[in-house]
Amino acid sequence: MAVKAVVAKCLTILAVVWGSMCGSVLAAPALAVMDFGIYQGTAAESMTVYDGESASAYIITRLVESKRFDVVDKMFIEDKIADEQLSVSGIIDADSAKRIGELLGVPYIIYGNVVDVSLDSTGGSYSGIGLDNNTIISHINLRLMDTRTGKILAVVKGKGESSAAYVKAKVTRNASIRLGNIQVSMDAVHNAVRKAAFDAVDKLVMKKLVL
Repeated sequence: MAVKAVVAKCLTILAVVWGSMCGSVLAAPALAVMDFGIYQGTAAESMTVYDGESASAYIITRLVESKRFDVVDKMFIEDKIADEQLSVSGIIDADSAKRIGELLGVPYIIYGNVVDVSLDSTGGSYSGIGLDNNTIISHINLRLMDTRTGKILAVVKGKGESSAAYVKAKVTRNASIRLGNIQVSMDAVHNAVRKAAFDAVDKLVMKKLVL
């Protein structure tokens, strides 16, 4: 009986240890998404930091949907770094990344830029009103960095396209953005940025990195 009890106890301990190890292996790696920058030279002069923040929000959404990562809440990030003199938008250096990792308690961060928003358009008319059929194209560069080492683990480029018809005589300036010589719908621009963000995350997930 004593031997059986010892064996049973050992098996129980092994089961607990094994379960703990499996849980550690299967646990989703924690990461934080920084605000994305707007790359200098992006075609849309009206693109602002706000649009970069929108890109990061789209990326967070897609990461959560993937269930591949444990994503830190954006409000938590803002509260933690509010008093720190850190670069948290666009390109982030290794020293800043290390400090961000310490503040947020995360081993990984995602950061990058909206690098391009351009327009491919064809003209036409309807009932005498000028009409442009536009394809808005956006690209996003996304990087995954290890905050402990400053090493960039992955770089992906996402592409998004959004089709929109713009009636020149009818669009309100507040709801539009200038691409080259043409005003286009802000919703169409954001749709292209969203698709580029989703594409970038999908490409990152497909890499199946061991973190």
